[in-house]
Amino acid sequence: MKRVIVLGATGSIGVQALSVIAASRDLCVVGLSCDRNVTLLLEQAVSLRVNDVAVASERAAAGVPAALYPEIRVRSGPGGAARLVREVEADIVLNASSQSVSVPERCVRADSSGRSYVVVRSKTGDRWFTVEVGVIQKDRIQIRSGLEQGQTVVCRVQ
Repeated sequence: MKRVIVLGATGSIGVQALSVIAASRDLCVVGLSCDRNVTLLLEQAVSLRVNDVAVASERAAAGVPAALYPEIRVRSGPGGAARLVREVEADIVLNASSQSVSVPERCVRADSSGRSYVVVRSKTGDRWFTVEVGVIQKDRIQIRSGLEQGQTVVCRVQ
């Protein structure tokens, strides 16, 4: 059985994905994440027997009553989903969020302070943009913010 983490589980894509996974005999959900809809996230976690979740909004995550859900481990904040993926063993990570893009690992650079950058091509030349990274997988990195629609990220060749 393949273990699946669904990022963006409370959005329309995530809800549809969970419906397909729940109907499958070959897949089981081991982790869920959302931006701030903890009510739906907790419903999903309970119904699918998922013990590991992440909530991007620390304020929303603070509203999770630990006494009612002692078996659920909540990771919160902007890096919560990345921690979920690092800490929970999964065969598949589904990024159901339409608010991010995934780029090859070679496209992202970091400075000594830990800030992440990408090079964006424009008519006036290449420019560095600071970005917020999310989930880091084997060879891909999720860019959660810092880019605008239509921008072209330049990757170095390996």
